[in-house]
Amino acid sequence: MATADDIRLARENAKESQAQFAQRFGVDQSTIHRWETDGPPARGPAGMAIDQILKDMIEKKGGRRTTRAEVAAS
Repeated sequence: MATADDIRLARENAKESQAQFAQRFGVDQSTIHRWETDGPPARGPAGMAIDQILKDMIEKKGGRRTTRAEVAAS
């Protein structure tokens, strides 16, 4: 299950604003802010979509998570 830090790192790695990242999920920017603060939903369609998108992003990085330092350096 994704965490608030996972959401933030994925968005930063994608070099997207909260508003841009929100478009991926069809939600408001305020929802992304809430997910980055309190954590994403654990279940339901949004939770499954988040997990799948994060999984896809990790696979594109060679099967590993990107660290905050790597995001800052890119």
